[in-house]
Amino acid sequence: MVEPVKDKSFHIVEKEIPELTFSTEFMAGLSLQPELARSVAICGHLHHGKTLLCDMLISATHNPGEWPLDKEIKYTDNRLDEIDRQLSIKATPFTVVL
Repeated sequence: MVEPVKDKSFHIVEKEIPELTFSTEFMAGLSLQPELARSVAICGHLHHGKTLLCDMLISATHNPGEWPLDKEIKYTDNRLDEIDRQLSIKATPFTVVL
């Protein structure tokens, strides 16, 4: 007999879209000008503040106080094992307008 496969869920699904400081029309207009887009990779050693830098970028683009930097769960930690270990495991791409 073969034991049934247990479905394990590692990801946390965001229930609602956070309110932005930019309007939806402005964000849609940015997609019409792809030459303005820049891709950036944040690289560094373990525990050197990469996740904190990402959280600071997110807090700069969202409403003040919506994503406090002293929050226990970081924005890029969207897996349960990352939250338990307080360590980012997988890369998390995101888009910000600065």
